[in-house]
Amino acid sequence: MRSSSFVLSLLMFILAPLTVIAWESSGVNVLYTMEDLVDSSYGAVTTADSVKFVITELITISAGDTLLIDPGDSLCFQKISPVIVLKINGYLLADGTAQNPIVFTSNESSPDTSNWGRIEFEKNPAGSIFDHCNISYAATALSCDSSALATISNVNISKVGSNGLSLKNSSPTISNCTLTDFAGSGIVCTGNSAPLLGGSLAASNTMYNALPPTGFTFKNFTANTITATHNNWGTPSYTYIDSIIVDDDEGPYGQVVFIPIYDVIPPQSIADLAASLADTNVSLTWSAVTTDTSGSQENLSHYVIYRDTTAYFNPQSSDSIAASTDTFYTDFTSNVGDVSTNSFYLVMAADDAGNKSALSNRVGEYDYALKTTTGSDYTWIVFCLGDTDLVMTSDLWDHIEAHSSDSTTCKTIAEWNATAQTYNKYLGIPFTDFPLQPGHAYRVEISDETIWTLTGDVLPSDSVSFQLKTTTGSDYTWISIPLHLDSLQMTSDLWDHIEAHSSDNTTCKTIAEWNATAQTYNKYLGIPFTDFPVRPGRAYRVEITADAVWPYFSKGLRQFRRALHTR
Repeated sequence: MRSSSFVLSLLMFILAPLTVIAWESSGVNVLYTMEDLVDSSYGAVTTADSVKFVITELITISAGDTLLIDPGDSLCFQKISPVIVLKINGYLLADGTAQNPIVFTSNESSPDTSNWGRIEFEKNPAGSIFDHCNISYAATALSCDSSALATISNVNISKVGSNGLSLKNSSPTISNCTLTDFAGSGIVCTGNSAPLLGGSLAASNTMYNALPPTGFTFKNFTANTITATHNNWGTPSYTYIDSIIVDDDEGPYGQVVFIPIYDVIPPQSIADLAASLADTNVSLTWSAVTTDTSGSQENLSHYVIYRDTTAYFNPQSSDSIAASTDTFYTDFTSNVGDVSTNSFYLVMAADDAGNKSALSNRVGEYDYALKTTTGSDYTWIVFCLGDTDLVMTSDLWDHIEAHSSDSTTCKTIAEWNATAQTYNKYLGIPFTDFPLQPGHAYRVEISDETIWTLTGDVLPSDSVSFQLKTTTGSDYTWISIPLHLDSLQMTSDLWDHIEAHSSDNTTCKTIAEWNATAQTYNKYLGIPFTDFPVRPGRAYRVEITADAVWPYFSKGLRQFRRALHTR
């Protein structure tokens, strides 16, 4: 008999409806911090550090009480059934910052939509703050029922299992919020709700699902006219926006007043533009841009390719050579093979609203005529573009043989050792190999005349400098003019720049260039009739009076050197 009674009791317990484990604040005008909840909620709120709080039960802030959440705090809700709700009947002060937003999310290691319930405002008075908060993986992000919550601002809502904002008899001002990737609707208004979305506010909202929407973005199930102007709906099309709004078109509801406006947030910029040689053409590739600068999904239209003959050009409409919907482009009109003119490239992403991204990284191609004569066969080149495949002199050797206009083989590659005033030479055998230095000059010796083309990233303007050396013998250093110094037109300009932009007080004695055709030097001696043109990306031998670093990038010392030079 006792056994039967025990079985019946156990069965009734199993079949009984689940009760929600909950914790409720005292309701006697108490201000709670998240740390206070950890101390007083009997395990409903736990923490392992000072910014992450795990919510394991339904939490209710009673009328009269206030919950204060600090900027940077993360409230992570445990996945249980029924889903956990943070219920605010009193006040919520969730005032994050742009740098330290407050996060409401799932505590799962692999979260999914509807892992937790919602933040619910019910019959609470005016005075709560909900600003700079991120809400994700909830069933409904924010629910307001007869709530006087005045402002919801700078809130990002994403990956929601149902609706983003559910408003019943509540009319908050909603500004500068982003609602994306919701399974239901972005905002649903019922009862006597009349929220203000955008309107005359300086801040507008971004409201769209994963485009094209799988449902409605805005539902007005009230008799009120709702102002929803100056918002980004993911498209400037009036017809399209009207199709994702439920209002007087679909039944006895109030009108939603909206104005189709263009997206004003630009796409993310391209950071991995790459250039390579394809026969006698330049092949450009890059990764697809999928988000804008706010991190929201981007509706990309195309990519604009710009080309100029100087590396650090500021792109103008006249520099645009193509628009591509693909993430690659081949320039069949490049300057490959032209040793007097080179091609440099930028790519910008453009969205459907016509916004353009910031500049991509810069890439280009540079050509050198490698010469042979009846005597020596030397040509000075510069490793002026970054190529991650070129690390050792042996890599450069192979590259020259593979990327030349005519068949040629290398005989030697040498670099000038300014400290020892002699050459380090690679002879095509392993033990003579040495590392390459981006931006530095190398003397190559080849078997047959050819034009060699280098492609790659334009080196940052502050990444290349040279140790100018003096010794008891000669005082030569081989340098190159960095690509950003395209204002240097003559050897006299280079002479002045070295004296004005070096780390120490040095003066030039001579500047020479190697004439590969004549296999001899052209020299500038500091007097006008010896002057000759110079180019960025070319190699020059300088002779100076004191050790120094050029170009030197300390602003104060650079100004000091300018002052010395002008005395």
